[in-house]
Amino acid sequence: LLDVDNIGIANEELSMRVKAIAPSGCYSDLEIALEKIDERHHILTASATYFSKNNICPYNIVSRDTIISFTPQVTGVYYFSANKPDLTILRDTLIVE
Repeated sequence: LLDVDNIGIANEELSMRVKAIAPSGCYSDLEIALEKIDERHHILTASATYFSKNNICPYNIVSRDTIISFTPQVTGVYYFSANKPDLTILRDTLIVE
């Protein structure tokens, strides 16, 4: 899940809703981060700790919902991207006035 407001104002904080999903119960400590590629391009990444005993994992999905605060500095269109578990790219845009 990647949910960014459609319109924002320069130098005013906004929030984006993000959900990361790991495919099995061998994952824990799921973390989500927003990385700046350049002034208007950002990517959301997720990482987790993986542990299995005898290569056996519980069949349950591990997920984390979070709100990430973001303050656009200049006007224009901002682009955000993230991957889903099947590696389909999620994209969203924000127009900053």
